[in-house]
Amino acid sequence: MQLTYFKSITAICLFSLFLIACSKSDDNTNTDNNNNNTDTGTDTNIYVAGYQNINGKDVATLWKNGKTVDLSLVSNGSEAYSVCVSGGDVYVAGYAILGLSRIAMVWKNGSGTPVSTLSSSAQSVYVSGGKVYVAGQEYLKAYTATYWVDGAETHLADRLSYGKSIHVSNGNVYVGGEEAIQYGQVWKNGKAMDIKLPSGATTTNIHSVYSTGSDVYAAGSAHISKNVAVVWKNGTPMELTDGTTQAEAESVYVSGNDVYVVGQEMHTVGIYRAMLWKNGTGVPLTDGTRSAYAYSVQVVGGNVYVAGCEQIDKKYYASVLWENGKPVYITDGKTNDAKAYSVFVAQE
Repeated sequence: MQLTYFKSITAICLFSLFLIACSKSDDNTNTDNNNNNTDTGTDTNIYVAGYQNINGKDVATLWKNGKTVDLSLVSNGSEAYSVCVSGGDVYVAGYAILGLSRIAMVWKNGSGTPVSTLSSSAQSVYVSGGKVYVAGQEYLKAYTATYWVDGAETHLADRLSYGKSIHVSNGNVYVGGEEAIQYGQVWKNGKAMDIKLPSGATTTNIHSVYSTGSDVYAAGSAHISKNVAVVWKNGTPMELTDGTTQAEAESVYVSGNDVYVVGQEMHTVGIYRAMLWKNGTGVPLTDGTRSAYAYSVQVVGGNVYVAGCEQIDKKYYASVLWENGKPVYITDGKTNDAKAYSVFVAQE
């Protein structure tokens, strides 16, 4: 979804990010698909981050097992794009409008902390080895792809660019995003990797990055005659759709030998179906009677969780969580818009 960013700069107080250890295994925790596992004495909790429109303003929202969790510093407008859970602490990345500017934010257990003093947005958060990693963009002479580690920033390009996803694996920091709004890019430890264009493509974008072992995966799209959903492995593209209709890949996740990608593909004119691709084979999550979008996927204990949204009565969008293909409506979509951008399943 294209975001419009404020370009004004405002001075605000910069708080310190609270840090806590988070192991890489958080993304691969085996867990049963229930909310009260009496055999192990642990709870399986499903966190979803997004927004809902309340009284005409977008409000960053975190849902835990379908119930709203309050986030601070959201009164002037805000959205949440990513959630990560570590050691019982819940981190959410997004933005809040402070003064006249959109400012990148991280919420820890509901308490908000600005990441930047400049106009900015945080698109993704990942916690590993006691450090909080955040990817997004910060306005310098133009919006610039940026990642923050413990609040310290690294700019990834010297031209218009966006950071959309961050993942840490084997001590390496991977950021996926775009340069000049036409070149999909993955940066490894601040340096651009070689990302190949699909045959006939003129532009690409990347929304998600995931690394496991020595392999790096990215998901996005390439424009040939239409937008084609694409997943890259180590810079080599694989097209998920045939280009007869518009499509976009939004998120990639690897579990064992299986590669899961979610996004959307146009079904009829103006109506998209939420899609799940497993190892390149696509399965619709919706029937195409109304538009739906899938933005985030995680696989835990063999169960597939997808966060997104579906349009209700051709007016408002409802936040939706698909569990193994079955939809759970977090909001009803009857009176206001709401969208779910990120899912994280934690055993606590």
